[in-house]
Amino acid sequence: MAIPTVEQAIEEAAFHLGDIAKRRFTMPTLQMAVGLAWREVIDEMVKCQDSQVELQTLYVLPAGTLTLTPQTVGITNFGQLLRLEERPNGQQNTAFFPVDYTEVIPLPWSATDKLVYYTWRSATFTFPPATRDIELRITFLHSGDNPVTGTLGIDNCLTVVGKLAAALAGPTKGLADIPKRLRDEVYVFPNHMQALIQPSLRMQQERRIQPAAYAVGSNRRRPRGQYPYFGP
Repeated sequence: MAIPTVEQAIEEAAFHLGDIAKRRFTMPTLQMAVGLAWREVIDEMVKCQDSQVELQTLYVLPAGTLTLTPQTVGITNFGQLLRLEERPNGQQNTAFFPVDYTEVIPLPWSATDKLVYYTWRSATFTFPPATRDIELRITFLHSGDNPVTGTLGIDNCLTVVGKLAAALAGPTKGLADIPKRLRDEVYVFPNHMQALIQPSLRMQQERRIQPAAYAVGSNRRRPRGQYPYFGP
């Protein structure tokens, strides 16, 4: 999995514009272009999938940490939570397992190497303590805002977002040939957009679709094991 950040996309766009030092195309210009490029990718995904687009990010929760606020750790565009999963950090071949929503963390709690439960209040996750670092996989619907920092939330989107951002920024400095070539690469040949969207669409078509059991912040408890396992 390779989920790039806004900062990586800015560097990618600068590379395609031949301005790695960002003297001609400034950071604010490239940052805005990346946001617009991301929105273009989202619109294409919605058009092809005819549904809201899921974003996903990975985050390592240090041992003993009790709370996590997505906005403060660079997880942007956090809309409705769909799935929260865990595995021991550093064990890439270990499957992710669901972390269950509960209204109240059971007490007393004996810390183990798993989180098991979480609560969500005031835009913050609360966990029981774990005895080791935990890698979280967080899947959520985007909030509709263009990202300005942190994760882009779309696996393997760096090439598409970087080239589209360069194509959008180029005309602001009088460039025409580079943007046209980059858009052709994204949409015509080799058609990076199709290569980006097709795997996601195929996964959505193949997996069992289930209605959302709850919305973040609701008082409805999600039954243990409701969501299917999709693999690491």
